[in-house]
Amino acid sequence: MDQHAHGAKLRRMERKDLQPILDLINTEGWEYHISEMERILSVDPENSIVAYSGAEIIGGITVAVSGKRCVLGHVIVKDGWRNKRIGQLMMDQIAERMDSRGVETIEANAVKAAVQFYKRHDYHIVEEVDTYDKILGDNEATPVSFGKEIRALSVGDMDEICRLDREVTGFDRPNVIRQIISEFPSMAIGFYKGGKLDGFLLSRVNPIMNDLGPWVMARPDMDDGAKMLRSTMALMKAGQRVLGGVSANNTFIRDIFLSLGYKAIHKQYRMMRSKGKTEPFRPGMMTIAAFEFG
Repeated sequence: MDQHAHGAKLRRMERKDLQPILDLINTEGWEYHISEMERILSVDPENSIVAYSGAEIIGGITVAVSGKRCVLGHVIVKDGWRNKRIGQLMMDQIAERMDSRGVETIEANAVKAAVQFYKRHDYHIVEEVDTYDKILGDNEATPVSFGKEIRALSVGDMDEICRLDREVTGFDRPNVIRQIISEFPSMAIGFYKGGKLDGFLLSRVNPIMNDLGPWVMARPDMDDGAKMLRSTMALMKAGQRVLGGVSANNTFIRDIFLSLGYKAIHKQYRMMRSKGKTEPFRPGMMTIAAFEFG
């Protein structure tokens, strides 16, 4: 990459860049842990980029490509380097790379202050996304008993999980699903009806928070969904913080979260640059993976 602006240049993001990028991200109060950054690079090691000047990292975009879909996890430029076309340079580079790869849709979730920035790069708002938050109480982090309905999942269930994911969401993201199940094998549960996988809920743990998602249900139902969420919470420790990203249009998951004591803490806007038709998340998409709403 030889593009540059105001002395800044771009290159592929490497693991040595994660801490400087994380430091930039957390100056904005976003509260990310480096393990989530490492996870994005594991899912897609080729497409995240950094902007640099000399030895200084001054910006970056984390990227996860799954099939024809690309998600931007973090878009950040260091204070003092803003309004110098650094963000434009990075966004143009990502668009060119995705177009050359045949990626049809690029998604990002933007806070209100960033909406106009994305619009300048041909993104439009598809829907609102709410983040729900809860601190687990002592009576919620209790051993879960698996049975006919709630079962533990593993990498060996990948074909069945990915089939359901494609049917319900329309996404093709085995790289995302495999990464989460491989890294957190004890945090993957399936919901079965008639002996067939009818839903799954994956989650991740880090020292800052537990992240729910992706959570998918073939037939969204409040009672069944609450059962899945309670079973997942039982795998976590009392006192831990749990978050989930939810389409504001999904009343099933909103009511489940509220019934279990979660609160909506902030709103983002799901934005998309696409060559085809863009649609809100389908009802069966209960929560989004953390690096799909960063």
